Amino acid sequence: MAGSSKSAAWPQSAVVVWEREEDRNLWVSYDSFVSAGLEEARRNGKSRLPLGDLAREMTRYEVDLRNMRQYRSDTGSSCHVRRSLFVEGTPQADGVVWHWEERGHWLCYDNRSSCVLEDHVLRKAKSVDLSRDNPKMPYVINFQTMEQTNKRTGFTRRIRRIPLPMPFPAVSREELMSLHESHSTTKSKPSQRKRKSESSEMALGSQSQTQTSSSSKLPPGTHPWLAHCKIVTNRGDESKTEVHHVYLTC
Repeated sequence: MAGSSKSAAWPQSAVVVWEREEDRNLWVSYDSFVSAGLEEARRNGKSRLPLGDLAREMTRYEVDLRNMRQYRSDTGSSCHVRRSLFVEGTPQADGVVWHWEERGHWLCYDNRSSCVLEDHVLRKAKSVDLSRDNPKMPYVINFQTMEQTNKRTGFTRRIRRIPLPMPFPAVSREELMSLHESHSTTKSKPSQRKRKSESSEMALGSQSQTQTSSSSKLPPGTHPWLAHCKIVTNRGDESKTEVHHVYLTC
């Protein structure tokens, strides 16, 4: 499957997933219920949301929706938060979640690893080495035994792939069309766009100059990849920048 054929077609549907950065460039999603609550708070113009209002186990956390940070009340620690879009063909959009087991608890894989796992299991691969995509994930996944093995220590854990208890909220058609129009404007009229008082920029895949993810290093047609969509609107002396993170499939 060639990467260019898919990337040329704009996705027709997507879901919104709110993520937190648990390590540098290692983004883990909030569950679908919390993501839906954050999305509603954003839509209603709220500036902060105590996550305990959505889930009892999150009572120590609060999200600053203006500065896109999560704060922990008992330690004062914080981390980045972002709003991402996942298109059809990704596990998040297809209603699937990947977990690994630690001390009797099932923990979510980061979203990039989840996309890699889903891509390989759908292609009926027997195994995949996650470190090829992310050096911070030194694990080999065996899909036949549903186990994860640490390449450094040899320690093995169980993994699982299960349906989401509820779907992530859907992206509106208006938002998808807005991103599509921004992309079209950037590609067709780059010089005119710079002279406009209102401008939009969108960088996709390995062509992005603002991409912070290493997903552009993935072999074309092998794994899903991440596009950073930067929309900048200028009105007089005021400017507003929104960065959209869109998980696409090759």
